[in-house]
Amino acid sequence: MLLPRLQPPLRAALTSIARSGQSSCLNDAFAQLAIRSPALTFVRHASHAQQGAVNKAKDGPGKRLGAKKSGEQYVIPGNIIFRQRGTHWFPGENCAMGRDHTIYATESGYVKYYKDPETHPKRQYIGVVFERAQVLPLPRNSMRRRKLNMVATQMETPPKVEVELRTDLVGGVEADGKKKGV
Repeated sequence: MLLPRLQPPLRAALTSIARSGQSSCLNDAFAQLAIRSPALTFVRHASHAQQGAVNKAKDGPGKRLGAKKSGEQYVIPGNIIFRQRGTHWFPGENCAMGRDHTIYATESGYVKYYKDPETHPKRQYIGVVFERAQVLPLPRNSMRRRKLNMVATQMETPPKVEVELRTDLVGGVEADGKKKGV
């Protein structure tokens, strides 16, 4: 312990035991001790560690990973649906994966989370459908609606128009280079 902190309790204890004449001797002894050893009076200050990571913050801010759009929520092209590290979820219908494994919508529609046991039994997929009631995964041979939100519709055939050919306008050229019939 520190010497200045020990002096008052020792002085009080010794003066109560000893006579008053000896207490002055005790004070002289403490004074000589303080003069002879000036290096014994240390004062420790509270400080932060200067090196290493022992006393630094251990848990930084979160990376905001996870679902950004829930199931059956409407999205437009480019909306981020799910942020992840690695591939916990894979892009399904009308979705794509960014270089940091972010899944985003490529078409407008409603988000669906699903599994496709025919292609990969353990993979989880995220897809976008155009109608809220539509279910993913689609059967293998079913008609796909992917590009530009186009829907298959019946084309209208234009009515046929009869064209008459006129044959009386045909003329010929004579041997001398002049036109005949004009």
